[in-house]
Amino acid sequence: MNKKLILKAFEKARTKKLSEGIKYPSQTDLSEELSNYIDEIEGFKLGERSFRDYLNESKKILEDDDNDISIKQLKVINGLCKYLGFD
Repeated sequence: MNKKLILKAFEKARTKKLSEGIKYPSQTDLSEELSNYIDEIEGFKLGERSFRDYLNESKKILEDDDNDISIKQLKVINGLCKYLGFD
């Protein structure tokens, strides 16, 4: 579930950056977008490097439905859910 959450959040961040006129947003740009959003909404700062690590790990196990990544901070999970429009 967490890997899908990360992948969807990065997909939405990419769409947002493209709509802002950034033609080729980097993973760092997208990670900073998510990091800043969660800091604003949840008051919890997680560095952009951690988001890139989550993304890379998610991509590695994308096809394996039995494996998932571990996001230990509940505020990060809640923030990502809010970023995607969930309560």
